[in-house]
Amino acid sequence: MPVRHHRARSFSGTAARAGRCIFAALLGTLVAGPVLAGDAGQAFARMEQRLLDSDFLLAFEIVSSGAYEADFTGTVEIRGPADVSLRADGKFAGEQAAIRLHSTDGAMSGGNGDAAFAGPTPPAMRDALVLGFTRMGLLHNLAVMSAGTPPDRAAGGIRDWVQAGNLRPGQPAVIEGVPAKTLHFDVLVDGAVAATATLWLRVDSGLPLRREQVVDFDGSEMRVVESYRSLTTHPR
Repeated sequence: MPVRHHRARSFSGTAARAGRCIFAALLGTLVAGPVLAGDAGQAFARMEQRLLDSDFLLAFEIVSSGAYEADFTGTVEIRGPADVSLRADGKFAGEQAAIRLHSTDGAMSGGNGDAAFAGPTPPAMRDALVLGFTRMGLLHNLAVMSAGTPPDRAAGGIRDWVQAGNLRPGQPAVIEGVPAKTLHFDVLVDGAVAATATLWLRVDSGLPLRREQVVDFDGSEMRVVESYRSLTTHPR
């Protein structure tokens, strides 16, 4: 069964255009340096692999300002290779948004109200969500789904398409009373710098705690803050 996309006329305005613009901005044109290893790279790789190897439940809050404004609270639960339940409620680009995604091994459905999609679950749904989260931040796929499109690269290819580059350590921090390790990096899309990010990992678990990111829109910036209020994992 082919994927179906339903876009109501009421959602053909600002928020849908913003979702497409965020995706476009993540195809930057600055030449990027190589991905670096070392302690920062190893910490990032361990964090990613743990999430890929685990079932997990994440509660999050996201706020963005500048070129596109967003304010979301939500949860995402990922189990096995393809079982996903995601909900994010709030505002995006000046419009109310209620973004949903439900998938199993067989079928998926989701979107934002009448801007919806449904069809067979793509083969790389888990990779698309987990690596989209760790490398690009959650807001990217929320923006994509807000326009009635499945998560980016759910059909495959995200590992080569987007990477964390120029990984380097920052000063240790305490985020809302939690000791954290600080990582700075560039978000590389097709080998080009699309954004700069700082990710704080919990010292006790090595899991994400907070992310701040700056995306450039031809000279106009969008600043994003993602707070991961709780994150529980269970090995698969």
